[in-house]
Amino acid sequence: QRSARPEMWSACGGGEEPPQHLIDIPPSYDPQCERLIRPRPRAEGSLRCVVRLQPREKDVLMHVEDGNVLLLVARKEGKHWRIGADRAFASASALVQLTTCGGGAYSVERVRSSSSRASWESLSCSHETRALSQDLPEVNTMAALLPLDESAEARDGSGREWLPGEAECAAAPERPPGELRSQLHDALVGQPTPGATLLMTKLPRWNPSTDAFELPFHGRANLASERNFQLVTALRGKVAADAPIVLLHGKLDEATYSLDFRYPLSPLHAFALALVTWGW
Repeated sequence: QRSARPEMWSACGGGEEPPQHLIDIPPSYDPQCERLIRPRPRAEGSLRCVVRLQPREKDVLMHVEDGNVLLLVARKEGKHWRIGADRAFASASALVQLTTCGGGAYSVERVRSSSSRASWESLSCSHETRALSQDLPEVNTMAALLPLDESAEARDGSGREWLPGEAECAAAPERPPGELRSQLHDALVGQPTPGATLLMTKLPRWNPSTDAFELPFHGRANLASERNFQLVTALRGKVAADAPIVLLHGKLDEATYSLDFRYPLSPLHAFALALVTWGW
């Protein structure tokens, strides 16, 4: 295209009219959702947040702990959770939906104006109770699978010079309906997960002197709760002893939980994983 004001370029001493660059932005693009669904940059470490239940409105709020900045709001509609970026959001303006798929399975789906891709998924997770031995009580466990950041993978072998944090800040890719759930099932039985990251519960240890399960929460849980959990990276359904904690969710008081997360999780995915525990 040509410039709408070519006389301004000539008046400034320019010769030929400068080239114009067009950016093709698809109608479904939502900059707010893209910002909140991006993985937290690896270099920024963990982000400390809190999750609070608002009993009157029945909303669940996620705040950044430093400054008490509201980040996300969730509202349950039937079996599913709609997640938006402010307390006034309506169902139609939600950013993503945490969908209950049955059998302890959940998925995070982008809410789109176009129905053609309404159910494409950016995370799949499953919940079950598990007995660590015949003599011990069952514990809640979770596993989650999210697509790897393709730009981060390309950075490793492309030879391109990336800006600091650029690769990690790309929006999370999405997969067709059911693909991540099938891949998660394969991962839990020891199959490889190409192009995806597997997260699993860090299991507690049984303390016979206190007759209870114990797991250090580093000051981020004040009360015992079946919804206290931590997620770590895993490979082929196995968790290494030194696997880093990528999500921590601990009960602070009757209506408040800590929610700390780091790469490869995004704010939306971390919040969705915390909401899964409301069904435990």
